[in-house]
Amino acid sequence: AFIDEQRKLWLEVAREARQRQRLGTQGNMVMIGEYTKGDILYVDNLLFFGTLFEIDPLPSISVYLTTVVDPRDVVFPDETAMDLGPLQSAYGAQTYDVPAVENPLLYRTVVLWDTELSKLHSFAQLSK
Repeated sequence: AFIDEQRKLWLEVAREARQRQRLGTQGNMVMIGEYTKGDILYVDNLLFFGTLFEIDPLPSISVYLTTVVDPRDVVFPDETAMDLGPLQSAYGAQTYDVPAVENPLLYRTVVLWDTELSKLHSFAQLSK
């Protein structure tokens, strides 16, 4: 009975988590010369990196969120780019607070930017 109760509880937790994910925007990292992989979720003023996120460890990578669709098409960081802080880890799940914005759907790209070299490392285009 205990196992059945726990199974039902955690199935409900998983169902609620999937519903919450659907409210946000998601994307996968695109490599620009350097190794990067993983998925990103932006929902409720939070940016989540998935558990399978990986990047070659570098000391000066910062996470940006911008309205620009492709950061290779502009001089980055552009005027809409928000610096969410340094990358917390080269591996695994991590969460970043995003300042409240009027229309979060306009912020459609996550950029990993090397602040020391002023170089685009990788990015993820977010969509529903």
